[in-house]
Amino acid sequence: MFIDNWLPPTALVALVVFMARELFDYLKRRRAERRKKEALKLYIARECEFIKWTIDKIAYAVEYIHLSRFDARTLIVERFGSSRYIFAEYGLNGELDRSYVVDIVDLNTFGKYFLDIAAIDDEFFKIYDEAHSAAAVVRHALDSFVKSDIFEKIEGGSRFSNGFSTYAVSELKGAEEVLTRLYQYCTGKEAIPHRLR
Repeated sequence: MFIDNWLPPTALVALVVFMARELFDYLKRRRAERRKKEALKLYIARECEFIKWTIDKIAYAVEYIHLSRFDARTLIVERFGSSRYIFAEYGLNGELDRSYVVDIVDLNTFGKYFLDIAAIDDEFFKIYDEAHSAAAVVRHALDSFVKSDIFEKIEGGSRFSNGFSTYAVSELKGAEEVLTRLYQYCTGKEAIPHRLR
């Protein structure tokens, strides 16, 4: 009689198999989420490196603007493809001192995984959201710098360029600090190396 109160052996086996399958699926989902989070961290860290390149190159250009206030140096900015600019610095003798490529900060690429990150981790999302705003600041500074023809049109353009460069440096430093926090969260490293896209 005692045995009649138990579940049939096939039902017990089915229950054990079901529980084992659920446990296996749960562990599989957890590993997949962990891999996805790590992949997103690598992707976002790489984007931070690209933005750091742009910050550094704008800083070079700003430094050059400061130097050109005192002499006849020239900075020429040309569009190169759909996602880059070439900055060319010409010295006192009119010869090319140096040139460098500046990537346009693509906010769509940087913001591509906004919802994925929000679903995975609250802390990651909070830092990422701040960094997305910082990337927008870098994009705005670059756009203001290259799309403005105010240097040629206004008398006393050096006063404008000096004011702009002071503004740009302070804004870019703030943006770099936020991006560095995100980079540290993603990689555990203290400083962002710059990388050309």
